[in-house]
Amino acid sequence: MIELHSNKVSIRKINSGIDFLSYVCLPHRKILRTRTKRRILKKVEEIMNSFDRGIINEKVFSSKINSYFGIIKHCKGEKIKEQINRIFFD
Repeated sequence: MIELHSNKVSIRKINSGIDFLSYVCLPHRKILRTRTKRRILKKVEEIMNSFDRGIINEKVFSSKINSYFGIIKHCKGEKIKEQINRIFFD
């Protein structure tokens, strides 16, 4: 028989979304958690600085940035894509 932990279960309305694997799953879309967005933007800035200083090469830079775009691809993430592009072109 399966038992649920009483402190880890909550009943909420579906419109408030379900937090799952860095996304908030809503009835008709998925969005990134705010903490995840902040973490991605911070890491992208660090990667950009490392590339500018010559610490990482273009191949490493490209693979790291593409991995973040892969995460964003699975949700409604147009605004964070714009923010990342601003980091590159400012």
